[in-house]
Amino acid sequence: MKKKNFVAQGDMNAAASQTKRVRNARKASQAKVHSPYIALRCLAAHFGLFVQGLSFAIAETPDGEDGIDLTPAVLIANSPDYIDLAHGTMQDKQLNAFGGIRTFVPACVKYDNGEFVFKAHRLNAEARISEDKLKDYFGDTVVAK
Repeated sequence: MKKKNFVAQGDMNAAASQTKRVRNARKASQAKVHSPYIALRCLAAHFGLFVQGLSFAIAETPDGEDGIDLTPAVLIANSPDYIDLAHGTMQDKQLNAFGGIRTFVPACVKYDNGEFVFKAHRLNAEARISEDKLKDYFGDTVVAK
């Protein structure tokens, strides 16, 4: 004969409150507005590359006046090229610029009021590019929501 398991009143209240928490969390996640992001798959299709080898970075280019220009870029793994998002072209990593060597720093990308902000952990500076400029260079599908 099977033993009947009785559920205590406290267990029923805990189960009910857990159900409410899950339901409220679902509602909150559905109500969130997701910010736009740069679709690497679109850039990969535009240039005929594999999406697995792409990563965001900031290109540090000497400007010839004792300063450095910071531009948003997408690095291509195992390639001598990179995608310059500020100009919408693929360029050579190894080219010397004004007597200096271009270097790349991995970056995190965040969306801020119509602009994508590239921020590197080891730099105190940031590189920005507008959403409209990206759409002009690569089409409307490069910015996804």
